Amino acid sequence: MDVLLLSEDLRAERVTTNCSVCGYENKWTRRWKPGEPAPSPGNCPKCGSSLEVTDVTDVVDEFSELADKSNAKVVFVSTDFDEGSQLMNAFGGIAAILRYSTGV
Repeated sequence: MDVLLLSEDLRAERVTTNCSVCGYENKWTRRWKPGEPAPSPGNCPKCGSSLEVTDVTDVVDEFSELADKSNAKVVFVSTDFDEGSQLMNAFGGIAAILRYSTGV
């Protein structure tokens, strides 16, 4: 990837939940809006005990770190313009310009 395009309105977190009783672990991504309360992690599907949130990482931070490792540029796109709104609505706020041709 040469350029990572991220919407400035992208709000998502990568969440890790664990069960302290049986050791079950689950990683998932949740989207949220500012001011919205975080949902409950729920119960363990294996033993029924309460799950605990053990790690929360902002996806913008995670993607930015991955882009840096591959020497890609990160560009934040405003939703104040039509193109930025399309990026958010059609692609979920995430797109990339590839470094090499895919041959398609």
